Amino acid sequence: MVEAMYRHVSDESPIVKRLCLKGLVQYTTQILGVILALLDDSDESVQLTAVSCLLMVLEPSCNDVVKLILLNLSIRLRNLQMNTDLLNSFL
Repeated sequence: MVEAMYRHVSDESPIVKRLCLKGLVQYTTQILGVILALLDDSDESVQLTAVSCLLMVLEPSCNDVVKLILLNLSIRLRNLQMNTDLLNSFL
């Protein structure tokens, strides 16, 4: 579905372009929700993959919403690092 919309973004019709953009944005919003949910996964490798994916999605943008997401992400990463350090001190 995404590939089909992506192919039609360069269509000559402005209506087709707008509809494809609206569809792609909705898909991206859903993807972000999944990525953010997996930041709290119990498996650290899944968490790190979610961070990597989030950075790939957010890299090109830099607006206020993205800044809030990155702030939230940095807090989660700090907590994850603190928990990892705490766990390593017991081992």
